[in-house]
Amino acid sequence: MVRATEELLVDGVNKDGKRNLSRAGHEAIEWIHKDSRLPANVLNRLPASDLQAILAQASCQGRVNELFRLAQRQPVTPPVLATVERQRDAAPFPRSGPLRGACGGAATRAPIAGRRAAGGGGTL
Repeated sequence: MVRATEELLVDGVNKDGKRNLSRAGHEAIEWIHKDSRLPANVLNRLPASDLQAILAQASCQGRVNELFRLAQRQPVTPPVLATVERQRDAAPFPRSGPLRGACGGAATRAPIAGRRAAGGGGTL
């Protein structure tokens, strides 16, 4: 995190009128999660044959269903869901419910990692 003050910006601007951080600006960055581990991507852990089976589905809903059929008991993050949906305007997270909003509003029963259970219980 850094506050982009005049002292931390370069003098020049790009075509859009934006300015970059200077060397001092980069040195002033306060990292919130520096060197933190990223969440595992379930698609990288699936066998190639399972990944091919998921992506071979013609419809968005078919790909989502196949993902949850083949990747049971593994966390599925919103970016993974967006990759499988392959929609240009994929929502950053389901609107409500376990997967509400996936594939244009269709819902499935499988939970997304990090979402709360409907009954107020722990994270699914």
